[in-house]
Amino acid sequence: MDAADAHNKSIDEAPYFDAGFNLFCPEEVEVAGLSTAKIDLGVRGAMDFIVIEYDKQVKTNIRYTIPVGYFLYPRSSTGTKTPLRLANSIGLIDAGYRGNYIAAFDNIRSPNFKVEQGQQLVQICPPNVTYPLRVELVEELDETARGAGGFGSTGK
Repeated sequence: MDAADAHNKSIDEAPYFDAGFNLFCPEEVEVAGLSTAKIDLGVRGAMDFIVIEYDKQVKTNIRYTIPVGYFLYPRSSTGTKTPLRLANSIGLIDAGYRGNYIAAFDNIRSPNFKVEQGQQLVQICPPNVTYPLRVELVEELDETARGAGGFGSTGK
């Protein structure tokens, strides 16, 4: 919660905002050398684009949301300070996906690599990074037909 509050505060106060929101590894994970491992980040989410229209003639604001897909990117430090690379380069998260965020990493070196609890390897980003991403914590997400299946579960 502190990270979400700090992120939102930076949007309100700083002249330049972060393009994404960093996600934390919830537990220590060992990624074997020259292999691929999936790390369950232990959080789920959804993203909406909020549209506000102002009608000057009747002086009303109309606000509505549009569910949008979004991206899971590696942080720049992941590529420069670790041997880990996202196995699918960029994670595209469908608007209706409701499962935990899972990042598949390739360890491109032979020794095992230990991911520490709390380490930040990836970030979620909106489809258009010219708009700030505000983080809102909720108890539940709406159900969708897409559901929680991931990594190719909607196709062959």
